[in-house]
Amino acid sequence: MFKEKFMFKKISLIVLFLLSACASAPKQDDIKIFQNGIGYLEAGNKELALTSFEQACEKNVLAACLYLGKELNPDETMTYAVMQGMTTVSSTLINISVPSDLLPMVRLFDVTKGNFLPAKNVKKTVHRWENEKGSVMEIEISGLSPENTYRVELYSSPGILDDYRLFKTLPKDLKELKIGLASCMSDEFMDVQKEMWKQFIALKPDIAFLIGDNTYADVINGKYVGGVANPKQIWMRHLETRENLKFYHTRNLIPVFGTWDDHDYGFNNGDKTYEYKVESAEIFNMFFPYVKGKNTSKGPGLSYRFTLAGQHFYFLDARSFRDNYKNEKGTHLGPEQEKWLFKDMKGLKGPIWLVKGDQYFGKYHKYESWERYHPENFKAFLKKLKSEKDPALFVSGDRHLAEIMNLEKALVGYPTYELTSSGIHSKVYAGSFAKEPNPRQLVGIDGEYNFMFIKSRTQGRGLMLDVTSFGLQDKVQFSRRLELKK
Repeated sequence: MFKEKFMFKKISLIVLFLLSACASAPKQDDIKIFQNGIGYLEAGNKELALTSFEQACEKNVLAACLYLGKELNPDETMTYAVMQGMTTVSSTLINISVPSDLLPMVRLFDVTKGNFLPAKNVKKTVHRWENEKGSVMEIEISGLSPENTYRVELYSSPGILDDYRLFKTLPKDLKELKIGLASCMSDEFMDVQKEMWKQFIALKPDIAFLIGDNTYADVINGKYVGGVANPKQIWMRHLETRENLKFYHTRNLIPVFGTWDDHDYGFNNGDKTYEYKVESAEIFNMFFPYVKGKNTSKGPGLSYRFTLAGQHFYFLDARSFRDNYKNEKGTHLGPEQEKWLFKDMKGLKGPIWLVKGDQYFGKYHKYESWERYHPENFKAFLKKLKSEKDPALFVSGDRHLAEIMNLEKALVGYPTYELTSSGIHSKVYAGSFAKEPNPRQLVGIDGEYNFMFIKSRTQGRGLMLDVTSFGLQDKVQFSRRLELKK
């Protein structure tokens, strides 16, 4: 009975415990009873801990009710913006955005086993930007089990629970990987974002790819102002976006892997001439940190690779080293990033994902793409890619529309695809494809908010993909099964 109340094993029934917002605040004596329960639990005396928690819960100590396996009202226990970052089978990172400088107290609990995580497995770092308001708390956690459920608890003071989230690591020997893909997240569209993220979360992806314009640094007070954002502005917009978006206020966390595009970089269509690119990268890394691990590799700028389920995912930095768009002989990723990419590929076996903010194959339209802005460099890149042993898939955002492109064999030596998903909640433009049709398009949608849900599994050295694009009200905009092989 005790173990069931502590959620040590799989729970078949969860009591919904919704305390009224006007319930009386717990007294210090009642909080002390809860603290005694924590002490008993740490000492291994679970019976006394249970008794203390039952007594404290009756007195409206929310944290005590949580330790009895009760689900609490999210309106009262979801104070902070929380993201689960880079995650492996045995480790993860929890990122907590705090609008003030008053940091919460943190407790980490293994729900499955019913014990606290050892301090030696936890590393905490606090990030601030100069003298600006707000903080980001980064918690690296190791020694985890993929079979277990964990809980991060956040307290404003001992016994006063403000927030808690549940998280897991990635499954071991994962055969099919479920990926949620999104870009262009403007908090101008508050009602839309609530609905879209609700749908995204309900699909329960294993991981989420947030691939650019994860905040709009050039939107102030809900209005697009454009221009060049300074570090103060970028810092505040990251904090505000975290506070505003439903994705960061969900009970069950989803591991996020991200990169940037122009609006979170700092200015529209930005390139390497941006005067604050170093500061902007530093801030981005506070909110979307890279964590070195067994199956990862770090490249120049924000670029990195991680390997999961036999697939290799390269998140590329298409801003820091990009030449001006007027320089058609210029480079898109920069020589060093390209060098790192192809060198890193040499030691791998299995399909490659190439993920960046703006499109690769976009000569058909007048907006940003590698093919349009730096054509010579793009052709050289494709030629190098052609010599690789494993097939590559292209993934992008930025365009405020969704499409799948059929890429002909002549380009890289085998048929492949580019997946573009853009505008989960940002401006969208009906009639884009009518004005600028894409001759390579397999299927697409414009004028509608969208995100993609991808089921991916290896097939030999290639991939089998089920790709679905979703819009508002669970609308399936399109769905295709794709096979990638060389």
